[in-house]
Amino acid sequence: MTPSRLLTTVSIAEAITWAFLLVAMGCKYLWAPELGDTLVAWAGAAHGTVFLSYLFAGVVISAHYRWPLWAVVFGGLSSIPPFVTLVFDWWMHRKGMLAGGWD
Repeated sequence: MTPSRLLTTVSIAEAITWAFLLVAMGCKYLWAPELGDTLVAWAGAAHGTVFLSYLFAGVVISAHYRWPLWAVVFGGLSSIPPFVTLVFDWWMHRKGMLAGGWD
């Protein structure tokens, strides 16, 4: 798996778990609180795991490509708002900062 593919995969997984968590919170607070409690626990655990995986993959990839500090900071901050990891991944591909494979 190339660094580019790794970042794309983890970005998509992070966005999916964000969506799952948002749906679970909606279920808890709007529709079915009993079911929502269970869903939020599962979704929170899944999202937390993928969130940390995204950050770890970002650090490894940024060290490999020797990204400037601004790119590392934006990569980390992109994991906080929902679905922004997809925008960051697209942007890094567009800037050519994910070209090539592992050395």
